[in-house]
Amino acid sequence: MAATSKWVFAGFDWRLGFVLGAVVATTDAIAATAIAKRIGLPRRIVDILEGESLVNDATGLLALEFGVAIVVSGQRRTVGAGLSRLTYLTIAGLALGLIVGTVVEWIHRHIDDGPIEITLTLVVPYVAYLTAEAIHASGVLACSVRAVPEPEEFPVLLAERAHASVGGVDALTFVPERLVFVRIGLQMPSCSRGFTTTSFVQLVKYGALFSAI
Repeated sequence: MAATSKWVFAGFDWRLGFVLGAVVATTDAIAATAIAKRIGLPRRIVDILEGESLVNDATGLLALEFGVAIVVSGQRRTVGAGLSRLTYLTIAGLALGLIVGTVVEWIHRHIDDGPIEITLTLVVPYVAYLTAEAIHASGVLACSVRAVPEPEEFPVLLAERAHASVGGVDALTFVPERLVFVRIGLQMPSCSRGFTTTSFVQLVKYGALFSAI
């Protein structure tokens, strides 16, 4: 995108192209997993695809951070600085996730109260993510390590009285997941108001060229 955007989009240079490319560089772990399961790929390959998508969160954040710095303040980062920042994003996110997950697992094993355990399970990913963001690490990696238990771990971690509530939690998480996509759709009118000087045909052309690149 950085190399080609100036030839495709009016008013773009390599710096704006770099930012635009960084925004869409990260892959969607949920979409990749859904497609992989639908076509019957082995679980091991699905796990690898999910892990690759999650690691891309760290690289995407790094690319976006450097791109914005170049556009806004004219900073030029070195390869060494990039590798150092990427290492911190990844290792700090993983370490934080392990710490949070270990503490929460210990708490789970020492309490026997269904509502408290369910509440803890719902709150912990937010704690891990926001803490990682506060220290400028990868929040997605922090959640994915241990802060979010795997489904097969629930029978071990949760008290017997909490098992009956897990189905209700699945229904509860269904609603905010769908609201996220509704919220994205509701942002379209405000975004489209910024395209008053560009025709619909031109927008479609830009979209097609961007997808091809």
